[in-house]
Amino acid sequence: MTRIHYVFKTLGASWGTTIIKILSLGLGLTMCCFIFARIDHDSSFDSKFKDPSTLYQLWMQFSIDGKVLDKQVQCQYPLAQACVDELPDIVESGTVLRSYGEKEFKNGENLVKGNLIVVDSTFFETMGVELLSGDPKALTALNCIYISDVAAKKYFGDEDPLGKDLYINDYQLSIKGVFRSWGEESTIPADFVGNIIEWCGNYNRSWDGGDSWLEYIRLKHKPKSAEDFNRQITTVIHHHTPPTKSISVNGLAAPIHDTYAGSEQVRHMTLTLWILGVAILLITALNYVLLCISALSHRAKAIGVHKCNGAKNGTIFGMFVIETGIILLGAMVAGAFFWWLTNRFAQETVYNNFAAYLGLDRLWIIVAVVVLIFCISALIPAKIFSNIPVTQVFRRYTEKKYGWKHALLFIEFAGAALVAGILVIVIAQYNTLINTNPGFDEDNVACVYNPSNTREQSEAFIAALQNLPYVESVTKSNGFPGYGYSGEIIGKDAGKALFSTRFDYLGDNYIEVMGMTMLAGKFPADSSEVLINEKFAELIGETTESAVGKRITYSSYPVNISGVIKDFTTGNYYQEQQPFLGINAQKYILPWLSMRLASPARESYMKLTEALPEITGGEAPYSFLFANRKVETYKDIAQFQSLVIIAAIILMIICAIGMTGYLSDEMRRRSREIAIRKVNGATTSSVVGLICRSVLMTALPAVVTGTAIAWYLGSLWLNQFAVTLHSAAAAFILSGIGTLLLIMLVSVALTVRRASANPTENLKSE
Repeated sequence: MTRIHYVFKTLGASWGTTIIKILSLGLGLTMCCFIFARIDHDSSFDSKFKDPSTLYQLWMQFSIDGKVLDKQVQCQYPLAQACVDELPDIVESGTVLRSYGEKEFKNGENLVKGNLIVVDSTFFETMGVELLSGDPKALTALNCIYISDVAAKKYFGDEDPLGKDLYINDYQLSIKGVFRSWGEESTIPADFVGNIIEWCGNYNRSWDGGDSWLEYIRLKHKPKSAEDFNRQITTVIHHHTPPTKSISVNGLAAPIHDTYAGSEQVRHMTLTLWILGVAILLITALNYVLLCISALSHRAKAIGVHKCNGAKNGTIFGMFVIETGIILLGAMVAGAFFWWLTNRFAQETVYNNFAAYLGLDRLWIIVAVVVLIFCISALIPAKIFSNIPVTQVFRRYTEKKYGWKHALLFIEFAGAALVAGILVIVIAQYNTLINTNPGFDEDNVACVYNPSNTREQSEAFIAALQNLPYVESVTKSNGFPGYGYSGEIIGKDAGKALFSTRFDYLGDNYIEVMGMTMLAGKFPADSSEVLINEKFAELIGETTESAVGKRITYSSYPVNISGVIKDFTTGNYYQEQQPFLGINAQKYILPWLSMRLASPARESYMKLTEALPEITGGEAPYSFLFANRKVETYKDIAQFQSLVIIAAIILMIICAIGMTGYLSDEMRRRSREIAIRKVNGATTSSVVGLICRSVLMTALPAVVTGTAIAWYLGSLWLNQFAVTLHSAAAAFILSGIGTLLLIMLVSVALTVRRASANPTENLKSE
């Protein structure tokens, strides 16, 4: 108790320093928990299924004329069942599903929303999903739907949802079962499960094309060799779709956990977050150590007094461990306050549903971070202070070994440069993604889902939209740019396959409405002609002009190229430019209507969303502004950017606190030298320069080291994008220079007051 009493007296005597230490540790502790919670969240995807280690997702990979395409998650419908039939020694069951995204259902006057997937009869068995109530066999019946326990609680409370009717566009569905939710951390989020036959009919269910399905298999045991297992799956595919001279398909399988956590984007982001988290943890702890060591000279006498009164080295060691523990407890309270204060901001900008990601199941993250920070923060200064000799009670103590402080300062500066480099490159890349011209007029074009069932309804809907005063023109299509299209094999020379192209069915005014550029030729007049982009022309060995009039084979039918348009973004900026083929489909009912809006586009879009319910006579169909969709597409990058910005701000604050302690000690240690220099005519600026040069000697190599590491990590992260900023090297160099300038400005600001003090005041204390 005596030691605790002395610890509290010491902390109270230097309450200003104590508060600074608490805030520094609290900020670092909170940020570390933020980052490591995100890492654990990303690594926990699809882990709530029963025995996820034996639940594998199927993939396919096409090779066309010797060129191996990227692997794709969409598979041919019969593949999963074929694996069950032909690989019975290892495959226990298989299932196929399709995701419909968020759907809105009506239950009386109430609106029920949630993600819908449609599945086959073996879904619950294969995925290991627990059915809490209801009949699993009803999954094959018509007019049935299953609801998750989470959605049932949300919309029906304690009332039993079984037998409740849900309506979608006047189509009746009855709830036949309740399943246990497998959480939001999943690549197949679902609040509702429906019958795949009822929703999809016979669409693309054969081996002849139809690679449109997500498929999973449950293994009896993990394969000894992934390569051998993939070869077996490939053999199954070749039994049903034998390879030709120009086209072959390979099968792949990987644990469902790898679908998200193993993706290139997530792996690079996770690696960067790991390094950021570890850097902040170390810098937070070592900054505390630096503050403690900087106070060594004026605390040495008190330690000598304790030793004169019988305190042993172990006693002093224990006192400093207790002191660190008390400060860390205060930091945890401060961290909890920061957590509460920023929870809403973090939920909107760093994570979705942030509170759910930091539940009790991730309490171990906080415990681990606290233990690690405590071990570093407590043991190093406790060891140094306990070794101070008892003779220091009789003289002023001066630490002769400055290497500790310079090493700690080096780590802080390097960490600051590392985070600054990553911050600059993430911000620059995000701005590049958002501001890159997609090849069409995304600012003034909106898209609306077409709910029409007949041609007459579709034409009336288009006419109603066209008559709106803020809508300049309307067109239709089967898909839209920036999302991705279906693919088709393009052939030439007696049916030889050349490559796979993206394609879409387009209204005859599509190019004008979307603001695309026609480079040569004209829009297709009928189904015997097609429109292509520049990339397509390049792949068939033609120029923009010479491609017009050339004959190709599309979907096994010969067609003529009528025109060439300028390249535009078919998918997203993670992908290289893809070939595109457009087909005139003016006579068809197509699901998407695109329209050019009058300026200002956002104001016109708001008016459009208000008018849609009146036009349809019911619920407004789904709509979006293309400019908003790009922001949504790169939302993960924006959230990552926000996280790095927060980390950078906190790290700069921690570094500034560490520099304050270091420079205060330097000015105190060198007070006699500074006073003598000033008595002999030295100016304040020369004294400031003297101190800042010593900081610069540590800061310069540290910033170079931190920036070099940031350069390496940033280059890895940028590799996932097909579109990147043009001056990455310049961005890193500027971040390093900016960090160094900021360090020197802080150094000047912290030293100028003491350097300008009257030298006689310093000499009085000698």
